[in-house]
Amino acid sequence: MEKRVIRKNEILRDSIKLMYLKGYNSTSVNDIAQAASIPKGSFYNYFRDKEHYAVDAVEYYRSVIVKDNLAVLSNAGIAPIDRIKSFYICGIDKLIEHDYKLGCFASNLAQEMGDISDSISGAISEFYDHVTHLVYLNLLEARDNGDLNDEHDLKSLAGFIISAWQGTQMRAKVTRSRKTLDEFLYILNDVILK
Repeated sequence: MEKRVIRKNEILRDSIKLMYLKGYNSTSVNDIAQAASIPKGSFYNYFRDKEHYAVDAVEYYRSVIVKDNLAVLSNAGIAPIDRIKSFYICGIDKLIEHDYKLGCFASNLAQEMGDISDSISGAISEFYDHVTHLVYLNLLEARDNGDLNDEHDLKSLAGFIISAWQGTQMRAKVTRSRKTLDEFLYILNDVILK
């Protein structure tokens, strides 16, 4: 069973960028198989169908691709406000590094399939819930430490920050400009986390 999981992760590793760049509807099972260097029929040994591949891809994205970025939000050696800022600075750096083309895989998939597939939207919701919870824990710790003077509902604030970031990435992909990213950082640093 372990070899199967390892091979499944290798297939995801080798093929996820294709769906990341082209989108769900423009990526065929054959495209995924070619990117992973497997016969098309072998795809079905690891995934029931393309929809289940996408669900597994969201989990792979969270647990492997953005794992280090998410780990910043749990780094006890950094103040909670600085963790949040570092998390988004890392996201900005990655967006620029990839010429504004990638953004967030979960967000890209949500825009395309969120209202079409319950299983895909469920996986994306779990991803967003996980990230929102990490941001919330940092906001709560910052308020408890006296570093954040915000009396608002911190769960709602964490959700707002996540949503604002998703919108910021979409705008930056369209404009291919850092301006939107800088505006997000300004509001995050000088309005929300001050």
